[in-house]
Amino acid sequence: MLIMIVLLAFVLTNHPLIMGASLMLTSMVMGVTLAQLASTTWIAYMLVMIFVSGMMIIILYMASLSSNEIVPPNTFTKKSYALLIFMSVVVSWGYSKTDNHLIDLSNFYTSPLFKIVYKTYSQLMSPATILIIIYLLVVLITAVSIINVSKVPLRTSGE
Repeated sequence: MLIMIVLLAFVLTNHPLIMGASLMLTSMVMGVTLAQLASTTWIAYMLVMIFVSGMMIIILYMASLSSNEIVPPNTFTKKSYALLIFMSVVVSWGYSKTDNHLIDLSNFYTSPLFKIVYKTYSQLMSPATILIIIYLLVVLITAVSIINVSKVPLRTSGE
């Protein structure tokens, strides 16, 4: 229900920054829903992190292209956001923290989730993990060295 309301807010807006914010909120809600349904939260975490990082790039690009204009207030949009907040409260009202099965960590070291995470960072996989870390560091240093400070795509604060 909450996802439908956020998507309704996406359809009703006409400013790209608000559209991006509603898409980010949709991805957060989908990630929380997936984390509650799945046996492990790693898939939901990775999905949300990939989607939010892509949305941040899109929002930065749109912020550099769009002018610094104020979003015109619309009474229908205000009503839809009020409905969104109300429905968020109603949906989250029924959630009880005592029902959360992820809080119990007494059997964590014997659970299949711990075995999966342990296998990922075992000594057998450590060369691959170190290789990925070094590769990402080299790509970061290369990207920073290629960028010319005077030709960055975003406006500076002095303009």
